[in-house]
Order: sequence, then structure tokens, then C-alpha cells
Amino acid sequence: MEKIGLSDNHKRAIFSAMFLIEKLTIELENELLHYHQKIMSTITDLDETVDLQHYATIIEEIKTKVRYMADKYNLEPTSYDLGQIINSRKSKMWEILCDTKSSKLKSRGEFPPEYALEFDADIENLLKLTELI
Repeated sequence: MEKIGLSDNHKRAIFSAMFLIEKLTIELENELLHYHQKIMSTITDLDETVDLQHYATIIEEIKTKVRYMADKYNLEPTSYDLGQIINSRKSKMWEILCDTKSSKLKSRGEFPPEYALEFDADIENLLKLTELI
């Protein structure tokens, strides 16, 4: 394979596209191959006629092609610090949970007062678990 040198502008555009294709492919792989681990969503039309291996094979081909494109066009992977990744996800989880407390749900109508303390305690438990990550 001949490596191709492109301008930084072109490399950034191609990198962004490959980054998103990789991310979406991994999300799809997770949806298809780890659907049984999900709690808050299900796949409704998944039965024995669906060939998950077929999709897994194509997903691997896409990932291989992304690797090939990265090498061919000299696309350097972005490095992330593990702590940075964990902290950013924790922060987002924290934000979502705080916005889900009963007092914040008033824009959806009054939260039933008889359940507010129990619900908020459940949210607090999730917040505490999130802090442990």
C-alpha cells in the first residue's frame, strides 16, 4: 500500500469522518452483540432468523477498513488520558442524575410528593455509586 500525504486540513476532515465511523460501528456492535446486557432498552425484532454473525463480520470489515485508511492517509490517533475519560463520563452522569431529582422534574408537572423523598434517595444512591467510578 502506498501511503498518501495530504494537507493537514484534509487529514483533519478524513480523521473526523473515520473517528465517527469507528464510534458508530462500535456502538452498533455493542447494540447487536451485547443487547442482552441492556436494562433500559430492548431490541424488539430480534429472533433466531437474525444472523448476528453476519453483522459482526461486516462490522469487523469496517473496522479493518478504518485501520487501513488511517495507515494509508497517515492519520494519527488521538490519545486520551484514562482519568480524563472517566472524569468526563462521571461528570455527565452526575449532571444527568442531578437534573433528574424530583425538584428538577417540575417542568414535567408536579412530582408526586409522597414519592419525592424515596425517589431522591434512589437518585442519591446512584450519585454515590457514580462517585466510586
